[in-house]
Parts: sequence; structure tokens; C-alpha cells
Amino acid sequence: MNFPRLIPRSIIFTWTPTVSRTNPTASTPCCFMSTGTKPAPWPIRPASSVIIAAPAHDTEPGDANYRILMIQRASKGPFGGLTVYPGGAIEASDADPEWTSVFQKAGVDASDLERRSREAEQRFYVGALRETFEEVGILLATPKKRWTEDEISEWRVKVHNDASQFIHMFKDGVGKGYAPDVGRLVHWANWITPAIESKRFDTHFFLAVLPYPAGFAHTKYTAADGKETVSVQWVTPKEVLTQFKEGKIRMFPPQYYTLRDLQVNYPTLAHLSAFAQGSKSRTPFERVPMCPEAKQTPDGNLMLVLPGDELHTSEGRVAVGKDTVEVVKRGGRNRVLTKRDKGGMSDIRVERNMPGEWMSWGEGLDDGRRSGVL
Repeated sequence: MNFPRLIPRSIIFTWTPTVSRTNPTASTPCCFMSTGTKPAPWPIRPASSVIIAAPAHDTEPGDANYRILMIQRASKGPFGGLTVYPGGAIEASDADPEWTSVFQKAGVDASDLERRSREAEQRFYVGALRETFEEVGILLATPKKRWTEDEISEWRVKVHNDASQFIHMFKDGVGKGYAPDVGRLVHWANWITPAIESKRFDTHFFLAVLPYPAGFAHTKYTAADGKETVSVQWVTPKEVLTQFKEGKIRMFPPQYYTLRDLQVNYPTLAHLSAFAQGSKSRTPFERVPMCPEAKQTPDGNLMLVLPGDELHTSEGRVAVGKDTVEVVKRGGRNRVLTKRDKGGMSDIRVERNMPGEWMSWGEGLDDGRRSGVL
């Protein structure tokens, strides 16, 4: 059997949002150390992204009864024009020790914070909520508070200009006595840029299910900031994937893969809510860090193989936050195939057929009941 060869580094691209790091010189090991892989020579920069879902009562028959908030990045920069979820860099202030006092004064359960930190460090949760507020104007805080439009606008500008203003807003600003609602976030996935890349990012994706439709409460202030983001839209997973297929938007693999996952495995708001409330869990392969390994197909296209795929090098105990998960390959497929043109990616397709999972899914299979063909 002729396996695809490693793709030349000259045509590999990076798809994760550009971020800054508190300690840019620090080096982080590859996520699969059980294979004997040496630590990567380049630093991995931390980032967060939030999949925000809201109920929808006017979608097409057969489509999801919820919508996802998607933003379009400004045209400048290497990731310009991409359609993504709100999110971005983890800043030093996201890990400020003073957050402990802020959470205590707001009555946040310390044991819940500890439990959530098993999936990702607290700074990723704080950074996710800060970036969401900064980029689209949605402020998720606890306990409940009716924020005025002036409060939202004033502090959004302050936080945009200086990330550390986010903690000051809760320490001695309009949010005094309140705290970022980390309890609203549920860890969804962790994507890490391939080790072959010189610019690598460690992005934690979270899910937030809002109790009200878009246009109510916090979401009525939702708007692009006009600097980093130029537009926002509330769409079902099917709608945004169709936009991509029709060439109306640009997207990279992590966003496409998660949207396809939502479309197939979480077709209703009840499915999403069950996960958010803890009655539905991610599988071991969904919890491990997604460290794609890039290979080239015989026709010259790029294929990204993910943990559990028969071509991926990972196997053994894998760290997932403070826990570990056993990764054993049994001939399954977990991969993304892409096609590129001058404007970026013209096509992305997914094939997932993992032994032990009740559902396999691939392109062109709306119900996901059988394996797709790349």
C-alpha cells in the first residue's frame, strides 16, 4: 500500500488565528509524547475561540433549530477575510491572580472552576469571554445583570485598546461584584498547529448555549468592531457550510470540521443543551488535542490526518488537560482533505469513521449514518 508522502513544507499553511503570547520564547512539547516525539523547536502560542449557539424558531424544515455566531475577519493580515468563531489571543491579564478575588466576590463556585480547569487552564476561559466581548459585544457575566448599551460600548472600546481593562471592569468598573461567566462555557475541542509549521498555535474551542434567541438580551448589541472584524451573522451549521461550498466565504479546517460535527452529531438544540449540561460527553477521540499531520494525496492535494486515523503517528496515553486518554488505532479514519487555489481553500471535506463510535460521517451524507468517501 502506498501511503501519501509528507507534503513539502513550502506549501503548508497555518489556519489558526494569529495570537500573541505572554512568554513568546517558551517552547511547548508536541501533544503526543508517548510516541517518543521530541519537543517542537518552535513556541506554541495560546488562543481561545467560542462557538456561541442561540435558539432559532424560523429555520428551514429539517435544518437545526439553533444558530451559530460567525464573524468575518478584516481583509488585512494572513488570515484576512476568513469566517471564524469569535476568539483570539490569550493575554497576560487573562491569567492575573486577581481573578480569584473577582470570582469569589461574584459568588462563583471554586470547585466548579477547578473542575473546568481539568480540560483547560482558567486563562483560556477568561480569554475566550474577553475576546467575545471585544470582537462582537456579547458580555457573558454572572450573576445576571442588565447591561446598558452605553456600558457595553464604553467598556468594549476600553478592552479593545487594552486587554487588562477586562479585569478592571470587574474589579472597580461597571462590573464590580460580577465576574466572567466561565460556567457558561463548556470545553469543546483543542486544535494545535502541525509541528512542521514555524508558527504554531494552541487553540481551545468552547461552546456557549444561550437561553434566548439572537436579538434578545446581550445579543441585541452584537456587532462587528470594525477593526478586527467586519461582519457578524447568525447561521445554522448547514447554512454556513453551504456558503463555503458556494464560494461565498473562506474558512479553514478547524472551523469547517467543528461545523460539520455540529451538523451531523448535534442536529437540534436539545443535543447541544445535553452536552452543555453534562448529560452528553465527548468521546475520547474528540477530547484529545487535534494535532493534524499533513500529507499529500496522489493528486497533489493536502490531507490532514487527525488522532485515531490509521495514518496518524499518535498512540498511547495522551494528556488532555489534567487527565489522560488512551489512543489506540484500529484502522479508523479521521481526516480532512482540502483543495487550494490562489484565494485560499476552494474545498474542504471530512471523513470520520472511528471504530467504537456509533456514527460515522463524511461529505455528502446529511444523516451521517455511513462512512463518507474523500
